[in-house]
Amino acid sequence: MQDSSSFNSGAFLGMFSEIRFDNPWFFLLLLLIPLVIELGRKSLSVMTRSRGAAAILLRVFILLLLIAALAETQTLQRHDRMTVIYLLDQSQSIPSDQRQAMVEYVVREVSAHRREEQGDRVGVIVFGDQPAIEFPPTDAPLPPLKRLAALALVETDETNLAGAMQLAQASLQSDSAGRIVIVSDGNQTIGDALPIARSLAASGVGIDVAPIFASPSSAEVIVEKLTTPETARVGQTFQASVVLTNETPEDGQARTAHGKLSLIRKAGVNEVVLAEQDIELPPGKKVFAFENVLNEANFYTYRVRFTPRDQQDDLLTQNNEATSFVNAHGKGRILLIEDWERAGQFDHLIQRMKAHELEVDVQPSNQLFTSMADLQPYDAVILADVPRASGSSGEEITSFSDRQIELLVRNTQQLGCGLLILGGPSSFGAGGWANTKLEEASPVRFTIRDAKVVPVGALMLVLDKSGSMQGEKMQMTQGAALAAIRAMGAADFAGVIGFDSQAQRIVPIRKVDNPGMFVAQVRKLSASGGTNMTPGVALGFRDLQNVDAGVKHMIVLSDGQTEPGNVAQIASDMKKMGMTVSAVAVGSDADQKLMATVARNGGGKFYAVNNPKAIPRIFMREARRVAQPLVKEAPGMSPALYSSHEILQGVDGMPTFDGFVMTTIKDSPLVEVGLVAPIPEKHPENATLLASWQYGLGRTVVFTSDAGARWTNRWTEWEGYDKFFMQMLRYAMRPAGDQADFAVATEEANGKVKVIVTALDTAKEDTNFLTVVGAAVTPGMAAENFSLTQTAPGRYEGSFPARDSGSYFVSIATGPGKPVLRTGVNISYSAEFLRRPTNLHLLEQIAGNVPKGGEPGAVINNATSDASVDARVDTFRRGLSAATSLQQAWPWVLVLAAAAFVGDVAFRRITIGWEWLIAVRRWLGLKLQGDESKDDDRLERLRATKQRASASYQASARFESPELAEPEAKSRVAPSLHEEDSQTLTEEETQLSGGESEGEDYVTRLLKAKRQAREAASETSEHSPDDDDFFS
Repeated sequence: MQDSSSFNSGAFLGMFSEIRFDNPWFFLLLLLIPLVIELGRKSLSVMTRSRGAAAILLRVFILLLLIAALAETQTLQRHDRMTVIYLLDQSQSIPSDQRQAMVEYVVREVSAHRREEQGDRVGVIVFGDQPAIEFPPTDAPLPPLKRLAALALVETDETNLAGAMQLAQASLQSDSAGRIVIVSDGNQTIGDALPIARSLAASGVGIDVAPIFASPSSAEVIVEKLTTPETARVGQTFQASVVLTNETPEDGQARTAHGKLSLIRKAGVNEVVLAEQDIELPPGKKVFAFENVLNEANFYTYRVRFTPRDQQDDLLTQNNEATSFVNAHGKGRILLIEDWERAGQFDHLIQRMKAHELEVDVQPSNQLFTSMADLQPYDAVILADVPRASGSSGEEITSFSDRQIELLVRNTQQLGCGLLILGGPSSFGAGGWANTKLEEASPVRFTIRDAKVVPVGALMLVLDKSGSMQGEKMQMTQGAALAAIRAMGAADFAGVIGFDSQAQRIVPIRKVDNPGMFVAQVRKLSASGGTNMTPGVALGFRDLQNVDAGVKHMIVLSDGQTEPGNVAQIASDMKKMGMTVSAVAVGSDADQKLMATVARNGGGKFYAVNNPKAIPRIFMREARRVAQPLVKEAPGMSPALYSSHEILQGVDGMPTFDGFVMTTIKDSPLVEVGLVAPIPEKHPENATLLASWQYGLGRTVVFTSDAGARWTNRWTEWEGYDKFFMQMLRYAMRPAGDQADFAVATEEANGKVKVIVTALDTAKEDTNFLTVVGAAVTPGMAAENFSLTQTAPGRYEGSFPARDSGSYFVSIATGPGKPVLRTGVNISYSAEFLRRPTNLHLLEQIAGNVPKGGEPGAVINNATSDASVDARVDTFRRGLSAATSLQQAWPWVLVLAAAAFVGDVAFRRITIGWEWLIAVRRWLGLKLQGDESKDDDRLERLRATKQRASASYQASARFESPELAEPEAKSRVAPSLHEEDSQTLTEEETQLSGGESEGEDYVTRLLKAKRQAREAASETSEHSPDDDDFFS
């Protein structure tokens, strides 16, 4: 096999050894060939027989080419090239010296066995938690491999062998046989490599394996597990057990490890160190036990940590921790989140909840939860008139992150926690919650589409895009703009203007009904040029004037000194027209004095920030100005019963209220509406006061007025206050029931968590035939739903995948009216950090797959040692079926048909004589003769030519009548065919011109000459076989 760039006849013939057609049915068009021949006979009848036959054959050839092109002609090429891709395991289960030895092995192997003359290719893929291509398969010289650049894309705390094999399969090309060489210890922690190996073998790809036997080079202490009961009673003493293992090198001396063992307990944000002691750990396993008692109901996280005294006793620190969870049941625990700027407005509600023996934790919005574990102690979470972003100055503004919102939603949907949203001027859509995950979890939408119900808003963003805004400033500004636009309703208007030295409409002001269009355009913002704020503000002002909106607001952002202008006056003019302007100055170089004046003149707010990360929070807070029309205030409104609801049982005589936040009820059969406001009268779907629905395993309840602060201050004196709000809260809370009748246990092994539930009734008898379902929230916030099936009397089992390290929170629904069980599982570290022997069995199974048309792979022992290369397996050996590739040939066939068509037209339209060959022959003869003979011959020919020309001129001058022109023309054609007849005609013409014939007048002689010329031409035609008509 030759390299693709070389050529020899054997390769050329082999290239076209097989021709295929994708659509062979087009060859039925060959039946048109007789028709082409028949049509050609009629249309080409004026040609001679030989030329006509040639023209028809050419047309048939063109038809054959067109048919072959329509049939999509392909050529099958066979190749002897080999492509070898090396998969190098770079996970932390392999010592660093062995990882470097892998690279050296690849260099030596390629240098020794690669056949460059046959175009062999080589590629390298490194892998950890995911694969990355170090360099793709190439026939170029191997680049230096001193440092693997692709490692920057790979986390080494996992081993994803299956993913690396899939990437290698996708990298192989069809014009080459392929082989994969796996250099690994075979201890995969993600995926399953065996099915991928079988798929590779089925496609003809060979697999060699080079096992890495990495014996421990140092001692290692591993915290294997921390065991606690899944549930506990308040005041009950239980035991926490810790299992530690001290592993020593196989060839090393056993040694005792010394260090400190700490046990830590966390409930919500409170963390306590329960025990801390110095320990000695001899080689092998050892169990340590700690006693503990819980004084209050909560969801507790226990964590144990080992800290070595000497680093030589413990090489890896990633496997030094373990975590467990304990759920202590109580009467109920509530988390109330309030706006930190207006703390205390829900104190009355908090007091009444505590009076009903509920545990209540109050969390200000600037000290929010950070993990799912922080939410597990609570049976319900209350959002009490809290906006998404709050604060007065730029650096003080805080907000709920997207992840925190998702934690709230997942906690309800997957773990069954109740979610209660209480209204106020800063809640729902008026608080910037539109188009968030919280809106998805709510039974109402936070925006109103009908402009007749509530005036629409318009937001104009005027953003500095000068050169100083490069980097993080521009990234944060883009994110802030999109966050503000997402917080608006679909009927609202938004526009984006960028300015440097000039102003430019990034997004012309339009309705926010297609957020994707805003995303695409805002992401194109780039920093360049100078700073001139005035044109941008003026353009934004003009665009806001042309929009029909009830609320119009502008946000101006800049980080530098602007050119002189009248931007402050423009802000004053906007305020006079009912618009507002807020200004954001970013960094110390910004003209803060001017920006403050703009905000003051425009009736907005001024923000000065040094950290660009504060920009999105500012924009989200300012976007709330546009949503203010959603707040409906009217003194003395009476709530109206919409339908019977469990929350309203026994509740009557409700006082009037003064305001609420308008929303839109969702069109779902799961939504239950209990109360509505009297206005807007014709749109009850926008007047919801109380609504709820089942959201996954939990419930979401909304009350769009407040709880006694501003709009319902008369309710605090109402005797039904406690009943109404406590029933609302109990309805939303996670079902408690008697959880003592259930026991939950979990086991983690082989990438799965097994959940076991034991159910007993009040008589402590097994409870059978329950419908038990579970849901788990993974560390990456993904949902894993699973079912538990009964495996024994009162015993139910189920499982879900758990590949990632981190905390898994599990909620188990045991049936209608029964409690929702909770537990948690923590995978403290990946199996990558466990000391495990080389999985030689798996590697041998992978190599044992027989590729289609080839031989099974080889196990390459001692690949990373310094043994002779010649003694190792040749990874470039052939042993596989030759690669074939199909090349599309029909485009070239079509080009050939086009060229033949041009030739057909030229053949029929252009006649080329053979006289030029005579001239060429004479010219060559002259070149071969001497100079004298050349000159004599040339003079002789000139005399003869002169005599003929003179005779011809005299004859034509004498007989110039039209009747003679035709035979004269024919007589001049004859010399090219029959020289003898031509000479005869010339002699007669000479006689006529000489006047030697007697007794004949001029006309008689003329007619006689004409008749003789015609007879001569006729005789010439009768005796010329080349001029016979082919079709006569």
